[in-house]
Amino acid sequence: ASDWSSDVCSSDLTDPKNKQLRIAKASGLKGAGKKMEAFLYLDEVEKDFPNDPTILQIQADIVAEHD
Repeated sequence: ASDWSSDVCSSDLTDPKNKQLRIAKASGLKGAGKKMEAFLYLDEVEKDFPNDPTILQIQADIVAEHD
């Protein structure tokens, strides 16, 4: 089994349609305490994937965690 990261081309990271990688980036921002940045980034992702339940759930989590 190969490490998944070695299978990911750098072009995948810049592919605007790569939803899973973009959600992972947003989750990383959220985990780093950059909640507003993560929320705004997810707004951009959601334009490509309207009403995606995963995106909406992460945004809801960010809002719920916001003090």
